[in-house]
Amino acid sequence: MEILKWLQEWYASQCDGDWEHSNGIKITSIDNPGWYVEINIDGNN
Repeated sequence: MEILKWLQEWYASQCDGDWEHSNGIKITSIDNPGWYVEINIDGNN
């Protein structure tokens, strides 16, 4: 679970009152056992 703590801390460090309204993290489940994670790190949608 260390990766989730790291991800949470990274996300919090990016929040500046503007960034979090147009960027973020998307986590969804997939058909197979597992997860699909999408993270917009460059600010381009």
